[in-house]
Amino acid sequence: MSLEGLRAVAIIAIVFYHLSVSWLPSGHLGVVLFLVLSGYLASASILRALRREGLTSVPKLWLKRVVRIWPPMVLMIIVTVAACALFNHILLTKLRPDLLPSLLFANNLGAIIRGASYFDNLGGTSPLTHLWYLGIDMQFFVVWSVLAGMLCTNGRPNRLARMVALALALVSAILMAVLYDPNGDPTRVYYGLDTRAFAPLLGAWLGLAWPLGGRPLRLDAARHTVRSVPLVLLGPIALAGLVVMMVLCPNTSPFLYRGGMLLASLLSVVLIAGCLETKSPLARILSQRPFTWIGEHSFGIYLWHFPLFQLFRVTRSDTSPLLVILAVVLSVVLSDLSLRFVEQPISQGRIPFIPRTASGRRGTTPNYLAWVPAGALALILAGGVTGLAIIPEETAVPEGAIKSTGEGAATAVDLSSRKREVTDDDSSSSSNKDSDDKSSKDKDTSSSKKKTTVDKTDVEEPIVLKASSASVKKGLYTPIVIADSVAGDAAWCFEERIPDGFVDSYVGRQPSQAVDVLEQYIDQGVVGDIVVLASFSNMPATESDLNKILKLCEDRTLFIVNVRIPETEEEQINNILAKFAKNNDNVELIDWHSYSDEHDNWFYADATHLDSKGQEPYVNLITHAIAEKFEESGGEVLTEDEAEEKGVTAGKSLVVDPSEK
Repeated sequence: MSLEGLRAVAIIAIVFYHLSVSWLPSGHLGVVLFLVLSGYLASASILRALRREGLTSVPKLWLKRVVRIWPPMVLMIIVTVAACALFNHILLTKLRPDLLPSLLFANNLGAIIRGASYFDNLGGTSPLTHLWYLGIDMQFFVVWSVLAGMLCTNGRPNRLARMVALALALVSAILMAVLYDPNGDPTRVYYGLDTRAFAPLLGAWLGLAWPLGGRPLRLDAARHTVRSVPLVLLGPIALAGLVVMMVLCPNTSPFLYRGGMLLASLLSVVLIAGCLETKSPLARILSQRPFTWIGEHSFGIYLWHFPLFQLFRVTRSDTSPLLVILAVVLSVVLSDLSLRFVEQPISQGRIPFIPRTASGRRGTTPNYLAWVPAGALALILAGGVTGLAIIPEETAVPEGAIKSTGEGAATAVDLSSRKREVTDDDSSSSSNKDSDDKSSKDKDTSSSKKKTTVDKTDVEEPIVLKASSASVKKGLYTPIVIADSVAGDAAWCFEERIPDGFVDSYVGRQPSQAVDVLEQYIDQGVVGDIVVLASFSNMPATESDLNKILKLCEDRTLFIVNVRIPETEEEQINNILAKFAKNNDNVELIDWHSYSDEHDNWFYADATHLDSKGQEPYVNLITHAIAEKFEESGGEVLTEDEAEEKGVTAGKSLVVDPSEK
C-alpha cells in the first residue's frame, strides 16, 4: 500500500510542475520516481510470469500491459481531440503529429524523429506531449521482459541479472551525460529510451534484489540491522533529498543531465526500499488512505491533467485561479471515472462501456439507459474524427511570420569579411561628433554608470541611430542585437532604425546559445560599445549564463530585453533579468513586458510574437532605451526626417539574406 503512496508523491510533484509553480522548478523529477517504480513493479510481474510459464509468457505480458494501459489512454485522446475540435483549433493542429505515435506507444520516438521540442511552449503545447512517458515505459517493459527472461532461469533472480541491470543503468546515465548539449535542445536526451533507461533499470535491479512480497537480498549476517535500522532512517532522508532537488534545482540546470536525474533515481530506489520495510513510520504514513487514494488514481490523473491544463491555459498569467482549480478538480474527477468505468472493468475481464445485459428480465422493458455511456462515447469519437478530417490547420502565428536572421541557434554569422562604405559627410560629421563625445566623457564619466530602467516611457517617436565613422571604419557594429525569434519578427524595422548595427535572431535560441554567439562576434572583433540581448523567451537564463555574459561585456554597456510569454515561465525569467540588471552597473533592463502591457493587439495569438502593429513599438522601445549610451559612444540620434536629409539608409549588411546561407 505504501507504494501507492509513493505514486501520490510523484503525481503531485508532476501536477505542480505543469502548473509552473515557481517554488517547484524541477517537479518533473516525479516522472523519475514513476519510472523507478515502474521498473521495480515490472520485474515483479515478469518474474511471476516466468515462474509460471517461462519465456512463452513474455508475449502474454505485453498483451496484458497493452490491454490495461491502452483503453484509458485512447479514451483520453478521443475526448481531447473532440474538445480541441470544439474549442481550440490551434491545439488541434498541435496534437495532429502526436496522434498516431501516441496510439502506438511511440510519442517520444515520433517527437525525436520530427525534431519537436518538449520545451517549446510558445503558442501552446500539444495536449498529448505528456504521453512521451508512456512510450518510454512500454518500450522499456518490452525490452526488459525479454532480457530478464533470458537472464533469470525459471524466473529466479540471480547475481548476473542484477549486474546486467546495474551495468546497463550506468551506460544509460553516461549516454545522457555525453549526448546532452547545454547549448542545444535537450529533447533528444529527455525523450530517448537509451538515455532515460537508467531510472527503470535501477528499479528493476531493486526488484531482483528485493522482490515484491519477498525477502530482501541477504547483505550480511545481521540482516535485521541492515533492513530495519538504516531503511527506517534512509527512507525519509531519500524522500527529503528528492524534494530538495525538486525545489532547489532549476529545470534548466545541466546538472540534471550530468548526474542529477541519476541521483534522483538512486534516491527513489532507497525511498522504495524504505517503503518495503512495512513497519517503518514512512511506510505507515504513505499507507494512509489520502495517499493511497491519490496513488490509485495517479495513472488517470497523469493522463487527464495535461490536456486539461492546455485547454484551460492554466499557466497563463491572466488565467483566473478559479479556472486553475477547476482544471485540477476535473483532472481528478475524470481520473476517477476512468478508473471506475474503464480500468476496473478491464481488470475484471469486462469490456468498458458495454453493459453486462442490454435488457431486463423476461417481460420487462429493455434497459436502454445502460447503453447511454457507449452512445455518448461514439458521438464524441465521431465529433473528434470529423474535426480532424475537416478543420484546417490553424497556428498561433501565421506560417512564415517568424523569421531567423542568423546562421544558427549557437552559431554567429561571419562578419569579419564584410565591408561597409563611409561617405565624406559621415566622416566629417562623425569625427566632430567623436571629438565632442570624447571630451564629454572625460568631463563626466559617472554618466556612463547611471542606471536607467526603461519601462512605460513615451517612445512612440521613431529615431534612427547612426554610428560614428570611426566605429564603421573599424568594422564594428553598434549596436549588435542577439535575439530569439521575437526580435526577428521586426528585423525590417531594426534595419531602418540602426543602419550600422546588426541583428542576429534565431528561432528557439536559448540564453546559453546567445552567449556562444556573442563570444563568436567578439572573437571576430565586430562588436561595438553596445550589446542588446533579447534571447530569453525560450528558457530562463542560468547563473552561469549571466556570469559569462557579464564577463564578455565588461567593457561595454549591455541592454537586456525582458519577455512577454504568458504561457511559460514569464515571471521567473523577468525576475532573474531584473535582478541581474540591478546588481551590475553596466547592465540596463529594457522592460518590454511592462511597456507592452494592455497592448494585446501588438501580438499574434500566442501573445509573444509581434504582428505588424507591435513590431515598430518593440524597436522604438529598444532604440530609445539605448539612445543615451549610443550618443556617449560617438553616434548620432536622428529623427526620421533628419536621417532622410543626411541620406542615412538601411544598412544592407544588417539582416542576413537567407539566400546567402
